[in-house]
Amino acid sequence: MKSRELVNLMFSPKWTGKLLHHFFSGALKINKNGIKTELLYLVLPMLIDDTTRSIIKSNINSSFFTTFVKNGSLKGSDLLNLKNALLFKNDQVNEYKEFTNSALIYLGNFNKIRTGKHTYIESTIRYQDEPANIRGYCRAAYYLGVIFAKEDYRSIFLKLGITNI
Repeated sequence: MKSRELVNLMFSPKWTGKLLHHFFSGALKINKNGIKTELLYLVLPMLIDDTTRSIIKSNINSSFFTTFVKNGSLKGSDLLNLKNALLFKNDQVNEYKEFTNSALIYLGNFNKIRTGKHTYIESTIRYQDEPANIRGYCRAAYYLGVIFAKEDYRSIFLKLGITNI
């Protein structure tokens, strides 16, 4: 299998669309207007990375600050791994932009999506209803939506050093 074919399987619009749908579902729990559109491009970089995904899915009602900046439960190599993972998010935004756009198009074929300053989806889904083998990803996507909806988007970009939006 060629590397491009493998990438297309890993980031298929159906899979990434499902992750975005769970992200929207979490965000809509907090903010009925949806999520700031620019934040959509951080979803895949945060969820594909094992380090950030595992932290997100275990921090149910946290803010961005307590989840990533002031996480007292991380020590030693775990803390170093998190710092290294967050360091490359700015570059990953550009790398995953094409996949995010494809996911939005796919998702828009099955759900009504309203875009503007905020992006809103009409229907929500529950990560608890997903099969066990993907539930961790879907749970992390949901809680990332919750975390991002609680914060000002500029604060998130500033804390992560994101300039590639």
